[in-house]
Amino acid sequence: MDLGACFVSSWTGSHLRTPLRADSKCTVRGRSTSWRCVAAPDMAVTTGHGLEPGDIFTTNGTRQSKLVCTIGPKTASKEMMLQLADAGMNVIRMNMSHGTHEWHQGVVDIAREINAEGKYNLGLLLDTKGPEVRSGDLKNPIEVQRGEEFCFTIRQSDSKGKAPNVTEVNYDDFVNDVHVGDTLLIDGGINSFLIKEITDVDVITECIDGGTLTSRRHLNVRGKSASLPAITDKDWQDIEFGLRNEVDFYALSFVKRPEDVAELQRYEHRTLKAIAN
Repeated sequence: MDLGACFVSSWTGSHLRTPLRADSKCTVRGRSTSWRCVAAPDMAVTTGHGLEPGDIFTTNGTRQSKLVCTIGPKTASKEMMLQLADAGMNVIRMNMSHGTHEWHQGVVDIAREINAEGKYNLGLLLDTKGPEVRSGDLKNPIEVQRGEEFCFTIRQSDSKGKAPNVTEVNYDDFVNDVHVGDTLLIDGGINSFLIKEITDVDVITECIDGGTLTSRRHLNVRGKSASLPAITDKDWQDIEFGLRNEVDFYALSFVKRPEDVAELQRYEHRTLKAIAN
């Protein structure tokens, strides 16, 4: 029976635009794979097996997708990690934007303890914070309306909302990385501002999409990236922590070039050699 819809392989990420039959035998590089139905809810999808949009099925009846779960304060106990593993978690993600090495060490130790018991083999993924340009702390949220002027400054004197419609930026080269006419996005576009004027310390903008601006929001310019290194000093410290704990995977945030990945690989080889010696 033809499904006549688009399916996404959860193993390869590829799209099938041709009709797929419910009884098809499908292999990728000699391996059975799985497919996720992404047909619109109003489309008729009938397989005779109760398949609904969003379901995952495989040709051999087993789940091929891997589930990655971020561990936070509420899930950092052995009891909660076991519950997540029971529910299907395969990989534990440690978000290095939050928490100390001591805190993450506790997560690593619990994961190793669970794996040692033999029922599960949980992977450990270290996700670096990466370079970030953020607005400063505000005493109170600022309501910004379309058409209003707003200033982003590298002056420290206007931090914590001491001046109206002004917030500091944590990156001194911010004034050099942006240009008049650029669109400045807050948290990927929740709010946006058109850059009208740039001074030695201020970026003066006009609000395009208004809303509430709160503390420490992520800033980026549409279509551009800051001239910050892809791997920061903090990231290198976190990566070394991961190497000493033999984590299984690394996720680099805001990678710009293939060389960034190669740089991590070279660092990994040097550090592991030093640890071994």
